[in-house]
Amino acid sequence: MSKNKTLIIRGKHKHGHEDHKSHGVWKIAYADFMTALMAFFLMMWLTSSMPENIRKGVATYFAPVGASANVAGTNSILEGGQSLEEIGILDKMKLEQSIFSPTTNYNAAPKSKSTEEPTSTESYDENTGSNSDAESAAKEQRVFEEAQQALNESILKDPVLQPLSENILISITPEGLKIELIDKNNTNMFAVGSKQMLPEMRTALSQVAKVIRVLPNKINITGHTDGRPYGANATYNNWDLSTDRALESRRFLVTVDFQESKIASVVGKASNDLLNSKDPLSSSNRRISILVLRNAPIEKGQKQ
Repeated sequence: MSKNKTLIIRGKHKHGHEDHKSHGVWKIAYADFMTALMAFFLMMWLTSSMPENIRKGVATYFAPVGASANVAGTNSILEGGQSLEEIGILDKMKLEQSIFSPTTNYNAAPKSKSTEEPTSTESYDENTGSNSDAESAAKEQRVFEEAQQALNESILKDPVLQPLSENILISITPEGLKIELIDKNNTNMFAVGSKQMLPEMRTALSQVAKVIRVLPNKINITGHTDGRPYGANATYNNWDLSTDRALESRRFLVTVDFQESKIASVVGKASNDLLNSKDPLSSSNRRISILVLRNAPIEKGQKQ
């Protein structure tokens, strides 16, 4: 027998099949990640291209039930714990659908009938070009009426707002929806002779903001004082006071999520537009007026 024998040891490779499996799992995980990332960027792109009012409506729909956007910390859109939908007055989604575009030019010349015919859903007037102005004005009027009723209803049902019921005046004028926050019944909106906003004004103004911020309309903010003059040598007067209070109201509205781009003007009128002209010193002359401007003008003789 030969003494030089060669010992051959054969071993099994145990890792090849396992490595193949791990590579497959990694590829699947990576593919899932890339799909999710693509979906995320697609969602972000769609969200950024949405109009502001629709984006807010989507955010509201997916908001947690207990979420609150108000400064008082309650669990609803109204200070008293009731939502606008619960009181059955304000059709919130109707407002958020932007029935009236703020950029619409209602006085633009009518389009040529030869290039574009009116659709079957639009009533056309050959004399004026289109009577959609009147239809838009009528719809806007209904929305203003709903907003007015929603504010009145919230004031009546909210124990926090009830004491301020005589300090909040709401009316519909040819210019738009006017909301006035006035001093009355020993309740002031600002500290005497100062632009310092009192808690009563913050409460009232935050409630007003919840309704008007879902409207596409722009607003004017105007400060007013009573007829009591400052001293002859005073360096500060009613013009300064009314303007400062109007500016302070603008700043507060922005803090409660009112879109700043919808503020058309902020002015002070001192005592030149008295609410109670028979008594220039009446406390009701001290007020902040918020006018929600019409996008569709009211025609003469049209109901308002």
